[in-house]
Amino acid sequence: MSTNADHKKGQNESKYLDYFCDEDKLAKIIDEQNIMLNFIVYKKIIKYEKCVCKIEIKERIYATGFFAYIPSKEIRVLITNNHIINKEFLVKEKELKIYIVNDLDEIEKTINLKSDRFKFTDAQIDATIIEILDEDLIEDFFEVDEEYIKGNEFLNEKIFNFQFPKVGQLNASSGKIISLRNNNKQFIHDAGTLAGSSGSPIILTNGYKIIGLHKGTFKENYNNFDHKKNVGVYLNKIIEYINPTFNPKRMNVIKCIYNINQENVNQDVKIYDNRNNIERYIDSISIYRENEEKIPIHNGICRFKKQGKYYISYTFNDSVKELNEMFYNCISLKRVFISQLYNSKIESMENMFNGCINLKDIYFSKKFKTENIISMSKMFANCQSLEILDLSSFNTNNVEDMSYMFNRCLSLSNINLSSFKTDKVKFMNNMFMECEKLKQINLSSFITKNVEDMSNMFEECISLEKLDLSSFNTIKVLNIREMFKNCHSLKEIYLPSFKTNQETKIYSMFLKCNSLKDIHCKDQNIRKEFMKQKEKSK
Repeated sequence: MSTNADHKKGQNESKYLDYFCDEDKLAKIIDEQNIMLNFIVYKKIIKYEKCVCKIEIKERIYATGFFAYIPSKEIRVLITNNHIINKEFLVKEKELKIYIVNDLDEIEKTINLKSDRFKFTDAQIDATIIEILDEDLIEDFFEVDEEYIKGNEFLNEKIFNFQFPKVGQLNASSGKIISLRNNNKQFIHDAGTLAGSSGSPIILTNGYKIIGLHKGTFKENYNNFDHKKNVGVYLNKIIEYINPTFNPKRMNVIKCIYNINQENVNQDVKIYDNRNNIERYIDSISIYRENEEKIPIHNGICRFKKQGKYYISYTFNDSVKELNEMFYNCISLKRVFISQLYNSKIESMENMFNGCINLKDIYFSKKFKTENIISMSKMFANCQSLEILDLSSFNTNNVEDMSYMFNRCLSLSNINLSSFKTDKVKFMNNMFMECEKLKQINLSSFITKNVEDMSNMFEECISLEKLDLSSFNTIKVLNIREMFKNCHSLKEIYLPSFKTNQETKIYSMFLKCNSLKDIHCKDQNIRKEFMKQKEKSK
């Protein structure tokens, strides 16, 4: 039962959401109150919470930092203030303790410090840049748009920042850039800040571009009164100081999280299938259990010593040509982050995640290069726990085989295929078979002029209600049998471009599509088959 307090809280959150969506209302409340909003309000709109961290040092001093990827340097970094972390800190401390918000809980992480990880630190600019490595297990980064922020002062632009007030939850405050200082390297802003906000990111409200680092507050005497002003440093000025000779090797990295919950954990667990001798392609595999010792892998098998969460990082060499069956039947795999995959030699990902029945989340970054992949057959087959899959980063220009690609993804309710180019695809049979929770799917980008087999493509998609295949060209298709078999909820279907001939296999195309009253299709063979199945169902 909801209380009056719950109702009031909901009203307040709704009000601030309205302010955020309406810039005029937002400006008004900023001018009136310069208000500090609890991050829960912003969480519904902006997904940057994991890019910001609370920094804790032994003296129980708290501050803020943020993670950024800088394309021109090809480096991922933690950015904060020099007065928080500097070379003196490094002499005293060998590790840095940080906290990241994850679903409103603060997750503690530890970053081991080495001198070569300090890419820049300076007291005058008041900035420190620390390189982030795969072993740090940081997943989310602001991607800096260097061309956009270069030379732009953003005067009077509306901004907001995220900060960790001292011993408090992640918060957000709004304001604008009101003036420049220090030869235009710094700016004055009026976003509200509290103790602990040092090192927080400054972000444009328009476009959500990250443009600066909050430095702190200073006092300025005017007419015998002290006025407090907030100072920020432009991010492009900080980037200039990163060692220009730093150019790390482009690594091909896949990071995974395994949950090991067996009663007897001191046993062999399959990390990946080794039928294709995948180990000869790997330069290194690192396994950590919450900062404990590394654990060796042999022939795709690892002996886990304790229950809990294990982090695995795979680094590939440049000779990799296929990732077939890499995680085949890996039932302990929970999450996968393909953070970097530059290797353009990889041609096949068949069965890559096939049988990962407990895999819930796969993240593909923009650095995941797939332009030379020829086969994605059964790539996600039998991933029964996957609920959402965003493949908008995929380049499928050269893929020829997508058969069984999502077969038996029983929990998949949403899939983003907007970037898919299918000009060269020949096989789409069983592609979405038994995607039982898929209610809708947008295939308007699909070009099917070379497809030969579409049989069982949507069989057992029992929640699918409407399907528009107006873009489909079936001139080369020889098999569309059982294409929509057992689509019990299907009420509308558009097949205006479908054409068949005497050789085309079409039997049982609409078998048990009991909710389908008619089809938008001119092809007489298909219409006859539909009417035949309709009569059988009576």
